[in-house]
Amino acid sequence: PLTWGFMILAMFEGRRRMSVLLKKTAPLPDPAPRLTVMIPARNEEANIEKCLAGVMGQDYPNMEVVVADDRSTDATGAILDRLADVHRHLHVVHCTDADRIPGWAGKSNAIHTAYEKGVKGRDGGRELVEPEYLLGLDSDVRLTREDALSLCVRAAIKHKAGILTLLPALESGTFFEGLVIPLTGMLSSSINAISLTNVDSFKKVAYANGQYLMFRRDVYDAIGGHTQVGPLPCEEVPLAYLVKNAGERVRVAWGAELCSVRMYDSLGAVYRGLARVLSVSRNRKTWPIWAGIAFLLLCGFSLYPSIVYGLWRMAHPLTKFGAMGWLVACGVHF
Repeated sequence: PLTWGFMILAMFEGRRRMSVLLKKTAPLPDPAPRLTVMIPARNEEANIEKCLAGVMGQDYPNMEVVVADDRSTDATGAILDRLADVHRHLHVVHCTDADRIPGWAGKSNAIHTAYEKGVKGRDGGRELVEPEYLLGLDSDVRLTREDALSLCVRAAIKHKAGILTLLPALESGTFFEGLVIPLTGMLSSSINAISLTNVDSFKKVAYANGQYLMFRRDVYDAIGGHTQVGPLPCEEVPLAYLVKNAGERVRVAWGAELCSVRMYDSLGAVYRGLARVLSVSRNRKTWPIWAGIAFLLLCGFSLYPSIVYGLWRMAHPLTKFGAMGWLVACGVHF
């Protein structure tokens, strides 16, 4: 119980510290820094319009949106083209087989293509306005407040962050998701020591969440962008290490009030997603993963052998109190 209590207190303290990053920030300068939101999308007909509704409804005064349609086979491309006819700040890059870089993960390839064609190349002959900030946003993320982007840019300016990333609210569509998703979040938080990312002196601890990942554009270019992480199954944590090792600040903020996401909708998706994230956690060191798993097993399941031992002691008492001490301890543990 004491271990769990310490863990819970540490999590709440970490959440408090991450929450203050978005508070007491100065107003945006005039003009506001140019922000380009880059969204990779493949077969996202169920999500992309909802995602873009939240983005296009933002109050940020100086932004554009680039969506990379990564060779979707459903109606994603048609939905994007329809929305682009309505929103002049929305630009769609339709990826082709020629845009595929052999050996690269799909998401990194799509973001890279969005940047090369939609930001640097200005595919489509749009006016050349260089962004100062880049935001990588997953297509299943919902921005739930209209000032979400403004708050994040203000925080990035205040804290001089090379990366500012948010931890969104996690939605659950089923009982199983509500049971498992918080545990996976706790495991990932423990292994990556997420709140320590905000301590600049901890060079060996870095974390970022690819669902909402904002770069200062000069920092993104300096580290080589996604060219350094293209083949990796999960790119965000390695990018955070690259930025922090370059002497720039990485800031993780609590964003549950600003955005939400439904990460997984099945047991198989949970397994694949968690494996992908953990494969690059803590700079690909394995001992933090084993330590986190051992912690959950010892604290979560030690109750049951203790109960069995206590019941056995009732029949084979060591003292006149029998197994009562063990059973009380098990009850407190539970």
